[in-house]
Amino acid sequence: MVLLVVVVFIGISGTKLFNDKQKDHSGVPDIVSSSRVNGNECLTVVANCEDIKDRETFAREIIYMCQLNAFHAVKFSSFPSTLDISAYLQRKDIGQRKPFCKIRFTPSDQRKEYNIKDDSDSYHLYLDDKEIAF
Repeated sequence: MVLLVVVVFIGISGTKLFNDKQKDHSGVPDIVSSSRVNGNECLTVVANCEDIKDRETFAREIIYMCQLNAFHAVKFSSFPSTLDISAYLQRKDIGQRKPFCKIRFTPSDQRKEYNIKDDSDSYHLYLDDKEIAF
């Protein structure tokens, strides 16, 4: 009886560890946390992979996912006016390492009422404080 309980416990634990490992390496980015102040959305995103070869493509992909409201864990109730994103490769890196990149998506005119979805042609994309093409 005790052996059966131990075997079941090991099986459940092993399945959870396998699923967590699989999720951390799925390659599908997701939001881990978000906060909004005055239309500025601050996000912590995990890439769920070991490495990112093309950081600029990754930055654009994250912005597109925000515009499509395509993240699994967080859905915007309204679209923010700016995005400030700290990106990590895996969830376990948060609090242990610096973000592997910082992404900022901001309008050229801060005084106007813009949102990231409807007014993207008025925005600039920055990767680690360097402007890149959107």
